[in-house]
Amino acid sequence: MCVSEPVCLATPLSALCSDHTPKPFGITEATGVSCVAASVDCNAQLIITLTSGGYTSRFVSKYRPAVPQVRPAPPSPVQ
Repeated sequence: MCVSEPVCLATPLSALCSDHTPKPFGITEATGVSCVAASVDCNAQLIITLTSGGYTSRFVSKYRPAVPQVRPAPPSPVQ
């Protein structure tokens, strides 16, 4: 089968969220969209989100990636 145009393999839910999110995106929103799109394009097996408060991880999760997402927790202060 020959395909002349790129085929988007993103889940329908991520496309729906992207289409109904007000433009322009903020930096964190754009990072979430790009992360999920890159995971599809690269056939990634895992997404590692580096964040201190979890805000970026929530935006990545909003676009429902098809692969697991890991967010390492910052170390807790010893008391």
